[in-house]
Amino acid sequence: MIRNHNLPDGAHASLFATPTADKGIVFQRRPGSPAGQSVSTSGPKITAPVWLRLSRDGNTISAYYRTTTASPWTLIGTET
Repeated sequence: MIRNHNLPDGAHASLFATPTADKGIVFQRRPGSPAGQSVSTSGPKITAPVWLRLSRDGNTISAYYRTTTASPWTLIGTET
């Protein structure tokens, strides 16, 4: 998870693998405005073991996954 501050209404982004393949990997975030609505982007319907990565470049957060340490990172989505 990446947050802009520790208050409950802050912008944030998180990436997680759910326990079942029904939902799989999810990139969830609440952009900019305080107490704004959360937005979700579904990734592939796979479960652990899986590698997850959130990266920040300036104001852009990107969510990636890969299934092995030798696999390339696959982009799920970005948020500014």
